Amino acid sequence: MASGTRGYSSYRGRGRKGKIFLAILLICIILGSVGFIMAREHMRYDADGNLHFDLPWDKGTSDPVEAPGDPDVVIREPEQTTVKTPVRGTLLAAKPLTMEDQETAETPLSEAAVTAVTLKDSAGRVYFDSSAAVTGAVSVKPDTGEALNDLTARTDVTAAARIACFHDPKAANADVEGMGLKNTGGYIFYDGNNSQWLDPGHEKARTYLLNIIREAAEQGFREIILTDVSYPTAGKLDKIDFSNAMTAGNTAEAGRQAQIEGFLREVRDALPKNVILSLELPAETVLAGTNSDAGQELGALAPLVDRIYAETTEAEAPALETAVKAASAACGFVPELTEQPAEGTENWLLIQK
Repeated sequence: MASGTRGYSSYRGRGRKGKIFLAILLICIILGSVGFIMAREHMRYDADGNLHFDLPWDKGTSDPVEAPGDPDVVIREPEQTTVKTPVRGTLLAAKPLTMEDQETAETPLSEAAVTAVTLKDSAGRVYFDSSAAVTGAVSVKPDTGEALNDLTARTDVTAAARIACFHDPKAANADVEGMGLKNTGGYIFYDGNNSQWLDPGHEKARTYLLNIIREAAEQGFREIILTDVSYPTAGKLDKIDFSNAMTAGNTAEAGRQAQIEGFLREVRDALPKNVILSLELPAETVLAGTNSDAGQELGALAPLVDRIYAETTEAEAPALETAVKAASAACGFVPELTEQPAEGTENWLLIQK
């Protein structure tokens, strides 16, 4: 009996310690459950699915909650709309401007008038005191400088300078090796009208024209109208040396087009941003959309300029405008007319013979 009593006494001691352990474990479970419930009130997930705790004592320093989807929102500024001013004016005869000529430059719509004067023609003559022109090219009258200054200073009209480019027999003959367009025999090329051209593939020829164009802009002209931005289209074209036009892998046709486009880009870069750059093209080229002999592709050239001009008739003008707009919606079209258009015609330049 004594040995049995000692056995029960030892067992009761081990049971008391187990109850204490169970009590502590129960308290921990209860505290953990309460803590989890309280923690749920301060839990949040960001837009990337990461878990964050917003504790009461961190309210002042916590990162702002980003609304779902905010990282994908892109705010775009509206595109600026350019207001196109109607072009209504006169293209004066190609000769040195005089003060007397100013009186003939008026148009019935002076509030939107343009007066265009030729500063360089397709014979290579330069009608202002240019320091860049080749010897013998400048042709001016005693009051030409005064007349040009008076024109560009006026605020009631836009002064436009018309400049012929690569059709230039004076400069081509002045420097055949450096600027002239040659035939395959190494001599100056004569077109179908027995005239000579600058080679658009010659850097020196392009620089010569760029310098004259810069001088025109410095005179104060607000628009530059380029003509003869092309290769010859008449004569024995298969005899032209196109080696300067061609780059590695290019055909002669692709090379001609690349040189013409490249020249227009150079002109754009050379002009102040506020000067309008315009290009005159033959009406046939505008309607056809291309002239491979000239190196002209309307779809490539129209986006490089602000306006396309073409000598045409009032009846044909709408078709030309449609073709230009199809090539570039931002490019304007101005018909050059020999007769006064009907009242209400938006754009026109009247050619004075």
